[in-house]
Amino acid sequence: MHHVLAILLTAVASAIAAWWGGKLGVQREAEKITIQRAIDRRLDWYERAVKTLTEYKKATLKAAQIVWSGGPEAAQAQQEYRELVSRANDVLNEGGLYARPTTITAFRTMNAELQRIMREARVHGPSASEPLQPDLKAVERAMNSAWAQLVKEGREHLGLEPLPDDQFAPGPSI
Repeated sequence: MHHVLAILLTAVASAIAAWWGGKLGVQREAEKITIQRAIDRRLDWYERAVKTLTEYKKATLKAAQIVWSGGPEAAQAQQEYRELVSRANDVLNEGGLYARPTTITAFRTMNAELQRIMREARVHGPSASEPLQPDLKAVERAMNSAWAQLVKEGREHLGLEPLPDDQFAPGPSI
């Protein structure tokens, strides 16, 4: 009788241990999958943000030149630019989920600089004696700074060594 009871107790203990071990294994794998998905989403955001910021810069420089010239395509350029800014803001605002505070600060600084330049452009207008070029250079500097911070952080996230400052090539230039 003791043998049967010992066998039953061993079987019950083994079943409980197997169930518990299986449950812990499944939980651990689920956590790994969740973490990997978060890493993949963050990496995807870095890629989209770099592409979006490059497109945003190119469109900003192009639209500024077209609108400033006051040609017949200015209205169309403004509309296309507004649509691009909306899409760019959607991507860049996701930085609140994925980016480090330094990158978010770089985006805010870039936007503040763009707003300042827009206010100045409204004051001076295309007929002003000041040329447009310095304003576009300021736009470019603000966007390049945000782009460089984004790339730096993305490379860190991937475990890649940092690029030297002279290696950054953030898209089109004026």
